[in-house]
Amino acid sequence: MKHSLKLIILVIAVILLSACHRETLKGSGKVVTQTRQVPQFEHIKAHGDVKLFVTAGKPQQVAVKTDDNLQSYIVTTVKGDSLEISTKGARRLVPSTPIVIEVSAEELESLATAGSIQTEVKGIEDDSFDVRASGNSQLVLEGRTDKASINIEGNGQIDARQLITKEMSLSVSGVARAIVHAERKLDVKVAGDGEVIYFGNPPFLNQSIFGKGKVEKGSAQLRKGLVN
Repeated sequence: MKHSLKLIILVIAVILLSACHRETLKGSGKVVTQTRQVPQFEHIKAHGDVKLFVTAGKPQQVAVKTDDNLQSYIVTTVKGDSLEISTKGARRLVPSTPIVIEVSAEELESLATAGSIQTEVKGIEDDSFDVRASGNSQLVLEGRTDKASINIEGNGQIDARQLITKEMSLSVSGVARAIVHAERKLDVKVAGDGEVIYFGNPPFLNQSIFGKGKVEKGSAQLRKGLVN
């Protein structure tokens, strides 16, 4: 029994030691911008430690800015009608400057992010827009849409005070935080310690709170971006 226990402890120690010594790949210091040719897409799925800037309503383009020796590890592929952004390989990338990905799309219907990604989306102009965010995702959204669906979980934050919507369905869980704008209807579900701040004076406000979360109307100072 003691022998088996020692063996288990040894195996766990080896696994932890291997994780700590995960091979890293450092950036060369020569930062270049590479334009990627990809098929047409209407959805974006992205994860990783990158900064993503998206412009909707513009001719399609995908550009990656990082060290020249890291470019091949940044994956931008289209599957179906979704652009998927990720990193490949088991190595931990250590760029000399933050990895920046700039994307423009003529039509953009949804966005899904995961990990420690920072995302900014401008020019949203569509009948509907869907957002899914998890992990430590940080998002800023701007534009107009009739209907929006936002789901954020984990430790992420969404600032959509400049995304003007008529109707919005919003789900927040964990310790996530969301700032939104709905003019006609807002359906909110908060679980855990999540926080929702809303603007737009929607006459129809439906809220369900499970845990210590909260939903509150935003102040004029917050609306103008004077406070966070």
